[in-house]
Amino acid sequence: MGLPLLTGTMLRLAENGSIYMMLVFGMAYGHMHHVPDRWMLLAGTLGMVADGLAMPAFGWLAEHLGARTIYALGAAGMALFCGPFLALVASGSQSGVILAFIVGMGLCHAPMIAVEPALLSALFPPAHRYLGVAVAHEAGALLAGGISPVVATLLVHSRWGNGAVCGYMAALAGLSLLALLARPARRLAFPQPQE
Repeated sequence: MGLPLLTGTMLRLAENGSIYMMLVFGMAYGHMHHVPDRWMLLAGTLGMVADGLAMPAFGWLAEHLGARTIYALGAAGMALFCGPFLALVASGSQSGVILAFIVGMGLCHAPMIAVEPALLSALFPPAHRYLGVAVAHEAGALLAGGISPVVATLLVHSRWGNGAVCGYMAALAGLSLLALLARPARRLAFPQPQE
């Protein structure tokens, strides 16, 4: 179960790291740039709505394009959107801040979280699936989600500033994309409903 567990943990890095980067670090970053708290809360809420509405759409797309493709698009999108996200939040424009969260969560995070359960499940044989998915899920959250806002805060105050934050996001996305390619996932066979 070693390689599938490592693969599953790495798959979680981009998805879990990005959502914590936006919702926790993004809020603090907006505060640093004197964006009113009510704008940040509205943007975060609308971003969550966009995320929730987009997930089923990306799940449907995964049926046609494949879960790996959808996840890869989300991870690459998050790495590329980090700079624009920070710029939009720092712009001081209410519409810019809202756009940052809607695009970041609805078009970058949603594709990853929509297909991640299927990707994780396919890594493990039935006898170890529940344990494997649970451990990979939580290990990824521990390594990316829990510490991402702290790491981003340290990086934004470093001499490299926003570039370092975006480099960190790109590294998380790169590790997840590497995990996506590391091992072919088994196809899950779901029982068909009886008519």
